[in-house]
Amino acid sequence: MKKFIAIVFSFALLISMTIPAYGITNTKAMQQSINTISILDLGGMNVTELNEFIHEVASQSSTSSTSTYGVSSSLLSKAWYAAGRIAYLKGYTCAGTLVMYSAQGKNYTETNGLFANKIAKTSKYKTWKSNYSSSSPTSLSFESSDNADLYYSLHAVNIGMSGNSQGGTIVISDTFDFDAEDQFSSPFVKFVNDFAWLSQRTGALTVISVRISITA
Repeated sequence: MKKFIAIVFSFALLISMTIPAYGITNTKAMQQSINTISILDLGGMNVTELNEFIHEVASQSSTSSTSTYGVSSSLLSKAWYAAGRIAYLKGYTCAGTLVMYSAQGKNYTETNGLFANKIAKTSKYKTWKSNYSSSSPTSLSFESSDNADLYYSLHAVNIGMSGNSQGGTIVISDTFDFDAEDQFSSPFVKFVNDFAWLSQRTGALTVISVRISITA
């Protein structure tokens, strides 16, 4: 369960939803109808343009007649993709990646990639690997003190190994989703998390599986 992921996006979404109309510049986010902007277009935007896109989606909520808060699920999915892209560009590459995948309805699988590189550097992973046996724990939790990005994106995961620590493959698996949650210290963070949960319920975000393979 990703109960903490909303913290990553609170800052970006707060800025996006409060940008006044006169603060919007004529960037490529505004040079065409937001309904025709594609995921590929969003992937080429900078943080300012992505924030402006999210703002424009929020602005449509009072005039559109469909789905969540008056915004179509497909457009809301793009807004979440934009939020994930912002997080990625701000250094939360793992958290941002999973939100972008969730917004597209794609499961995430990698071998010795983005997540593996960060996981392999944590002392918690190194300890699990060096002490591995048939009776080793089958779960692992990354805290913010281990790596903030892993904490926000994965937190609690399943872990196992095929082979041995000298030549096997360690597999980490998880489910990326949102729950309605009451234990946030900030009301705004709770709002973003609950909005993500509602977006998930209406199809703008999708529950996805995560599988990370690391060569031991």
